[in-house]
Amino acid sequence: MIYKGVVKGNVIELEGKAALPEGTRVSVIPEPPAGVSVPQPSMTLKEWLQEARQVRAQMPETGDSVEILRQLREGRARRAFSRRDSSETRAAFALLPDMVG
Repeated sequence: MIYKGVVKGNVIELEGKAALPEGTRVSVIPEPPAGVSVPQPSMTLKEWLQEARQVRAQMPETGDSVEILRQLREGRARRAFSRRDSSETRAAFALLPDMVG
């Protein structure tokens, strides 16, 4: 059941005849002041879910997420090794003139 009311001081005066027993716990959700327009969402939750399902349907089927993560880690490791290898190679070539000359 939803009751409406107005705040006066630190007390909420309920409209109509509310039959709430003394000590009943309630939740209060303030409404915007009269005359203030509240923007409405551009789409409903149902519309958003339909759009999300359409986007998902266009995406490729992925296999095992563990396999995808493994591939990402391997690619990252190869790139890190490649950077380290090239810096060591440059350092070795920098020493060559001293060794040859």
